[in-house]
Amino acid sequence: MCLALVPFLMAGQGPSAASLTGTVAAIKTGEPLGQVQVSLIDSEGTSVVTRPSDARGHFEFESVPPGRYRVVPTKSGFVFARESRFKSPREVGIWITVERLSLKQDLSLFLEREASIQGQVLDSRGKPLFGQSVALLRYSYDDHGNRSLASIPYVSSTPYKAFVSTNDRGEYRFFGLQHGEYYVAVAGSPLQGIGQTYFPGTLEAHRAAPVTVEEGEERRLNPIVLQQQMPTGQVVLRFPEDGDDLRFLMRTIRFGPEDILLTSAEALGGAGQIALPSVVQGHYSMLISWRNRTGLVYGSVDLDVGAGSISHGLTLKKAVTLDGAIAIEDSSGRRVPAPDGVKCALYSLSGLGAQAAISGVRNRYGCFNTQFAAGLYRVEMPKMPPDAYLLSATVAEQDVLTNGFTLDKDSNLNIVIKTPGGVIKGKVQDARKAAVRSATVALVPNEAKRAIYSHYRSTISDWNGNFELRGIAPGSYQVYGFLEIEGAAYRNSEFLRDFDKKFPSAAKPIRIDGAVSLAVDLIAY
Repeated sequence: MCLALVPFLMAGQGPSAASLTGTVAAIKTGEPLGQVQVSLIDSEGTSVVTRPSDARGHFEFESVPPGRYRVVPTKSGFVFARESRFKSPREVGIWITVERLSLKQDLSLFLEREASIQGQVLDSRGKPLFGQSVALLRYSYDDHGNRSLASIPYVSSTPYKAFVSTNDRGEYRFFGLQHGEYYVAVAGSPLQGIGQTYFPGTLEAHRAAPVTVEEGEERRLNPIVLQQQMPTGQVVLRFPEDGDDLRFLMRTIRFGPEDILLTSAEALGGAGQIALPSVVQGHYSMLISWRNRTGLVYGSVDLDVGAGSISHGLTLKKAVTLDGAIAIEDSSGRRVPAPDGVKCALYSLSGLGAQAAISGVRNRYGCFNTQFAAGLYRVEMPKMPPDAYLLSATVAEQDVLTNGFTLDKDSNLNIVIKTPGGVIKGKVQDARKAAVRSATVALVPNEAKRAIYSHYRSTISDWNGNFELRGIAPGSYQVYGFLEIEGAAYRNSEFLRDFDKKFPSAAKPIRIDGAVSLAVDLIAY
């Protein structure tokens, strides 16, 4: 243990280091909690050091180097108690910023008794179902502004799982939960006539009932009964007669944004066709791909499956290969290849989401040497250096950053990221000027640039309400402080429009010109 701490202590020695002290207590009683493992986690998610609290609940980190850290307390039978204003579970711990020449900072952390949700999954005859995948969900907006029931990250620092399988009695159990509101769903199989079923037994997500648990509660739900016989239809996908030995080749079928995969062994329907006899009625976007002697080929189709039988002929297309390079440009204009760790991605604007990447080889940047279905795409940069922003993206010397591009032939994509970008620092306060910790701070481009998803920025305010956003591209923006928000709802134009109407003074307009640093204080709503 001592050996592991040596680099941390040595790195922080000297006048630029700080000391973090605090206490851990039970949220309801205020009773100090000993033997709590308090971890200091850096901004990359790496645990730097862990200290136990003593019998008085006291802990201390000495000689902490400057930086941004998350302080996470862990104790068996307990979970982190979030701020009282939050209705939904959220990430554990609090953020703290250690500045140069800062002295001692005192923290107060609280834990609550862990809650659990358990139940049983039955078939339509009342028999337990073994091996069913059960998910714990909440409503959230993804990074593309779409709202749906999604899995819950960070609700616990215990061995929490968002997905579990039922045992031989059809039972499932989620533990290590914060108090709050959850949704429970059992995975379905649309190709076997079984739809995803939400508690208390509905096939429609908007009819799912929330499950509320209090601190320490062991909530047992009524059984979820899967509807085995749903309205289905038959789908036959026909290939051209001159298909190249299609019977003997691996096929993969992808269904819509949920990425349901079907291998060839499940879909053999004779030479020149794939037969799907029991598909749950509804709308599907299908992408069928396989490799023949000439390379990777695919077919795509949108189908509305009803009660009857659909026979649809597929047009075979050769997959399109994307290659390219990413350069990083410094303040002097010098460009060099981007370092390892930088990642690019293409997002399909043709209804296939992230599925349109049919096949690829390992590439240091992620989206090159990859074969795609032809269509309209947007360039995204999920991983960049913290001070960098996306400067340009071109295909055949044409700008594709704002409006995307049509990928219909083998192409080269050239991306340039630039550093340093602009910086915004500030404090989040409430209407009474008190610091607001754990608020979501979001930087939203003005209307003309909102299609450039890599220009958004967000962070969580720290213990003192402070925040910092880096790597900001030149342009006009609005900065928001949210007391509570569902995921990346600020990326949804309708949500933002309604929020602006309700809180017209919430957004603070700013302008970034080059590598400037701005001070911006926010009122959180």
